[in-house]
Amino acid sequence: MSLTTICCDGDHVPGDIAVHAVDCWARYAATGDWILRGLNLHLEAGHAALIRGGNGQGKSTLLKVLGGLLPVDRGSCEVAGGAPHRRCSVVAYLPQQGGTDWRAPATVSDLVSAGRLPHRGWFRRLGAADRERCANAIERMGLADLAQRKLHELSGGQRRRALLARTLAQEARVVLLDEPLNGLDRSARAELAELLGGLIADHALTIVVTSHETQDFPLSFNQLHHLQDGQLIPDEAMV
Repeated sequence: MSLTTICCDGDHVPGDIAVHAVDCWARYAATGDWILRGLNLHLEAGHAALIRGGNGQGKSTLLKVLGGLLPVDRGSCEVAGGAPHRRCSVVAYLPQQGGTDWRAPATVSDLVSAGRLPHRGWFRRLGAADRERCANAIERMGLADLAQRKLHELSGGQRRRALLARTLAQEARVVLLDEPLNGLDRSARAELAELLGGLIADHALTIVVTSHETQDFPLSFNQLHHLQDGQLIPDEAMV
C-alpha cells in the first residue's frame, strides 16, 4: 500500500472545522510514555497547517492520531466531523518514505487506482466512473505520459506527484504528509509546494504537513506550529 488510506459521507466546505483536537494525550503501549500531552489543534476545511519540530517530538504520532492509526487516551479528536478511525474514505496519510515498496511491479496507473479501494473494496472491480476519476487525477498531476511507467523508474518528485494523484482519485478531503520534503532537491520541493497549493485552491483540501526544524517549506500556510514536549506552540509569523 502506498498512501495509507485511513471514513465520511459528503464533502466539507471551507468554513467547516476539518480537524478538531482538544486536550489530546496519546502514547504507545510498548513504552507507556506520553508522546502527546494535552495537544490542541483546530483547522478549517481548505486550510493548511505546518507542524515543525525536532526528532522525537511527536510529529509522526500526531499524524497517526489524526489518521485514526493511534487512539487518544485522553481528550477528543475529530477529523471531517467524526472519529478519525471512521473516516477512511476521506483521510489520506502519507508517512515518511511514502510507505511504498517502489520496487513492486506496478505502474503509476495501478498506484493511483488503489485510491478507489476505500469506496470499492478489495473485491469489486473498478467501474467506468472510478477509471475516469483515476485518469483525471493522473492528468491533474501532470503524469499522463507516465501512467504506464513502472514505479521503480520514477524520480522522487514523480513519486510525490503519483501519491498526490492517488489522494485525488480517493477523493480525500484531509491529507496528512509526514516530512514530505525528505529526499527532494530544491526544484522538486518547489514543484511539490506548487501542487499542494493548487489542491488547496481547487479542491478545498485540508492539509497537515510536518517538517524538521531546519527545513523551509516553500508554501503559504494558514497555521504554523512548533511541536515541543507533546504540545503545539502556535507561531503567529505565517510562512
